[in-house]
Amino acid sequence: MPDEAQPLLEARLSVRLGGVAVLRDVHLRLERGRCTGLVGQSGSGKSTLGLALTGLLGGHARVEGSILFEGEQLLGQRERQWQALRGRRIALVLQSASSALNPALRISTQFEEAWRAHSRQPWAGARAWVCELLRGFDLPEDDGFLRRYPAQVSVGQAQRILIAMALLHRPDLLIADEVTSALDFLTQREVVASLRRANREWGVAVLHITHDLLSVPGLCDEIVVLEKGVVVESGPSARILEEPAQEYTRRLMSALRSVRSGAGEPALGPF
Repeated sequence: MPDEAQPLLEARLSVRLGGVAVLRDVHLRLERGRCTGLVGQSGSGKSTLGLALTGLLGGHARVEGSILFEGEQLLGQRERQWQALRGRRIALVLQSASSALNPALRISTQFEEAWRAHSRQPWAGARAWVCELLRGFDLPEDDGFLRRYPAQVSVGQAQRILIAMALLHRPDLLIADEVTSALDFLTQREVVASLRRANREWGVAVLHITHDLLSVPGLCDEIVVLEKGVVVESGPSARILEEPAQEYTRRLMSALRSVRSGAGEPALGPF
């Protein structure tokens, strides 16, 4: 049984890519069943951190520090150990559904392959869970939909399919990297609702990596603000959103208010 007093994941990382310091002593603590927003401008190092947490930076990166997942050190593990963890305990969803889904395979086949990657249980026994996931994300669960190819569904549906697929093995942590940034406003709301449901209803901890501040209120319990590879502020969402302590965070929050007042879009949650 996991130690409930222990964070699900705690990392302290420095990363250099091609001799350039991309992350500098970044401290990140993720609690079980909570949603954390990692925010900052493009180029601040957010996606690099997400890839580091899943062992996907590759040999060209120099990563120093520690990544403790339920107290186990992940940094320095062999690729086979990472492969056993990714998709089963820690799931990653990237920005582009069009590149993440195989255009030559039906949706049902991609679900089945994702299932077989980490389970020895028969695929037929997973069908009820797949249908529950599809219903939970407002996706059709009939055979006609599952037999479609990725090009035959909308962008919003494709992104929600990816999130549903990431939850197949009921991971403890879902890392969502810029999953709303390339979507229109209404589709963004659909995808944010999917992340909220994964967190609130299925108890999955979520790291929501984004520069799209409109997707943060109403979803994230905590916020970590990253600027040029350094954490400049972190804390409960209400405090960060309403009373930011740092000038950089104040500018981000001011931009959020400007977008809302200028576009006249409804809020995604309390601000």
